[in-house]
Parts: sequence; structure tokens; C-alpha cells
Amino acid sequence: MPVFATVVPRLQPGLAALAFTAAAALPAAPLDVWVDFTTDFHDGNDGAPNGVADWIDELNEATQRAVLSVNAETSSNTFNTAQREQIQTNILGELRRIYTGTTVNFVTERPAGLHDVIYFGQDNDNAGVGTTFGSAQGDFANINTLTYSAFNLSNPSGNPGSVPKVAPANFNSFLEPRFDSLDQAITEISNSLAGTAAHELGHSFGLFHHFAYSAQGITPDNFNNTGGLQNQHIIATGPTGLNEAERENGTRTFSPFSQVILDVAGGLSSLEGAFSRENSTIVENPISSDDSELQNGDAGNTLATAQTLTFDTGTLSGAEISFIEADLDGSSNDVDLFRFDIPVEANFSAHVFSERLLFAREFDPTLTLLDSTGETIAFSDDVDYNNDSISVDGSEPLDSGDTSFEDDAFLFNILLAAGTYYIEIAPTDVEISDTPNAGDQYALVTSLVLIPEPTTTAVLALGSLALIRRRRGA
Repeated sequence: MPVFATVVPRLQPGLAALAFTAAAALPAAPLDVWVDFTTDFHDGNDGAPNGVADWIDELNEATQRAVLSVNAETSSNTFNTAQREQIQTNILGELRRIYTGTTVNFVTERPAGLHDVIYFGQDNDNAGVGTTFGSAQGDFANINTLTYSAFNLSNPSGNPGSVPKVAPANFNSFLEPRFDSLDQAITEISNSLAGTAAHELGHSFGLFHHFAYSAQGITPDNFNNTGGLQNQHIIATGPTGLNEAERENGTRTFSPFSQVILDVAGGLSSLEGAFSRENSTIVENPISSDDSELQNGDAGNTLATAQTLTFDTGTLSGAEISFIEADLDGSSNDVDLFRFDIPVEANFSAHVFSERLLFAREFDPTLTLLDSTGETIAFSDDVDYNNDSISVDGSEPLDSGDTSFEDDAFLFNILLAAGTYYIEIAPTDVEISDTPNAGDQYALVTSLVLIPEPTTTAVLALGSLALIRRRRGA
């Protein structure tokens, strides 16, 4: 049974922190990620290993497909060893910049222990690859550590398993020797490859494309014209409008909600929590889920019986985060209600994950934000995005196959005044392919960024509008 303390979250500008006693969480161990420039799974043409690292095969193919020589000094159509090593060094530097604030440790030799892999040799001649820049398995809350399996190693392929992968040969259009100097070409191809690697690794940590729209400056008022703000972030992609120049510039970062999800990576307590799996965390003080609803009964289906959310401060995001594991109870038309109270104005975001859970029983959820009287403030069923527009209130059959649709519900960047609010989780009322059943599971991640009044210099009084903070276990 968790112990609760009522406090105002830790230091915010102009807002003094209230003292409280809580057990400190054990810092997370670094998670090694092998940036694989050396494995030889294929010959660059979907054939058997040829004694050359796949990274070299595929990078050489990119340069050979470029319009002109990339190395004018020698009229060579490939980067030489020193140039290729410079690209590798640049990629590592850019990955480390992007993942600053996490415990991810990028290495270029295969670690002996638990580790993830970024494979820099995905073969674009493999039938499953085509023209993609990279690929990875989406893994909400990072329940899997993704490395090569014994099958991968004994059955070489240009598209091994579910590890994050980058296909260098498909970056040929980023090499423009007619317009770029050699140094510029090296910088731009390095940034583009590193951005894709960080993006695909992000998927394996639980990030999805629509998180890019949580960018500062995007609110429900401009969902129809975001001005491209989403594309400053790593999890942006072609369908969000990401262009070549944005891939090449080397300044992209994690969006605010992406940072929230990285804060909870590895934090599932019981949902999908098979004992054989390694739930790796990637920040110093990761946030673990509250699974009391899943273990002990219903969250409540009235305002009076709503379960109160508890919050911890995210290491990377700095947001106040609640992480809940729950399920439908009793019947397929069950409704779960959660309450939260905020002491000052706050920026609110919440995402319910069910369809995105890899192993749990899923359903098509809706997410409704209610005021203190139960009136609807905002509603989300499915998410749809295209370039500079996003909608969160459409409906699409579960598992429709439409890649621009997200069946799970998402509300974000909603400005709330101080007060009491409720979140309602329910099955969609449209016809869906998987009928919801009692026991269907979901996770709810809620984040609040408090915005203290500029004149606030003293500790806010404790009362009904204070956040409930959950003590972290040692």
C-alpha cells in the first residue's frame, strides 16, 4: 500500500517547495546501447555476409547512388576510412546530445551484459525495408530490452529482428555534392543518420510519432495549423511534415510529452510484466506505476468515488507525472474516473494506452477531461495527424491499419486554472473490431506543468487544491 504525502511539487520559478519526508528512489543503472557499425549480416544486396561491415556496404551504396562524386579530391564515389570514421564520431556525439539527461550510454563495442542495439546496416535491398530510413518496434514503457536474438545471429539478415535499425543506403538524397562541400556533406549525413537512429531508439523506449505535436506553442486553438512546430522534435517523421533540412540541422530534441514517457520507461509494475522480461529504466529517478486499481478493484465511476491520482516529478521532463495501470471492471461498459487537484494554473496532458500495449488485452479507449461539476472540457477518441494538423476526437475501428491514426486517446497542452478536475476512461461507443470486455487493460499517463503566478514568493497553503505526491520506494 503506497504512503502518500500532500505537498506542492518541487521547486518551480517563484514557487518555494514544501518539505516532506520520502524514501529516495534508487538511481537507475546506465543502459548500454550498442551503436553497431561492425556487424556483417549481409553483402549489401540482400545476400550472404561478405566480410565487410553492413554499415560500410550501405553507406557506400548511398554515395554511389548520389548524383555526383562525394569526394571530389579523389573522384571517389565512397567516403574514405577517415571520413567514414568522422561520420561515426559525429553520429555518436549527436546521439549523446539528444539523449542528454538520460542514463543511456552509447558504445561502439558489443557489451557483455544487458543492452539495446541500434543496427546501422539495415539492407534496403531486403524486401521488408524498401525506401524507409529506419524502423523499430514501438514498446510503450520499454518492457523489452532489444538486442540481437540467437536466431538473428545464426540466420544473418539485412533486417534482423525487432532492434532499432537505420538504412544508410536510403540517405543518398542527403548527399548533394553539386551544392555541398565535403565537410558540409559529412555534417549533414551525420546529423540525418543520427536523428533517425535517435528516433528509432525512441520508439523502442515507448515514443510514438504523434508525441511530436506536444511541442510548446501547439494548443487545441491551432490544431488545424501548427506552423510546423512539431518538426523541431526527434519523434517527428515524414507524415508530420519533417523535411530534409530539418533532418540535417542537428538541433532536434525530445518533445515535452516524449520526455514524460521517457521518465516512465521501464516503470510498469504489473501490466504486461512477465517475469522473464527486463523492464529497463533510462532516467536517474524513474517513475513507477500505481497499479492499485488493477490489483485492488475499480477506480470508481462517479465523481464521489473517483480514484485520486498521485504525482511524482519527472527527472527529464520536470513535469508532475501520474502513471496508472488499470482495467475495465465488471462489464464491457465500465467507466473509470480519476480525480486530480491543482494549486495553480497548469498545462495538462494525458494519454491512455491500450491498443499500444504489446501483450495485454486491449480495447479502443476514450479519454474525457471533466471540470469539478462533471462538465466536459475536452474529449479524445482516436488521434489523426497530417503535416501541420492534428485531431484527437475522431473515431476509427481498432487496428484499422491506417498509419496516421492512433487508436489510443490523447489530450495535450490544455491550460487549466487552479481547481479540481476528473479524467474519465471509457470504451468507445462506435463500432469497433474488438468488443471491450471486463478485464481489458490500459495505462494512463497524466502530466501537469505548473505555472505559478509571477508574484508568488511564499509557500502555497496546503489544502484541497494541493497535488498529492506519492512516495517513491527505496
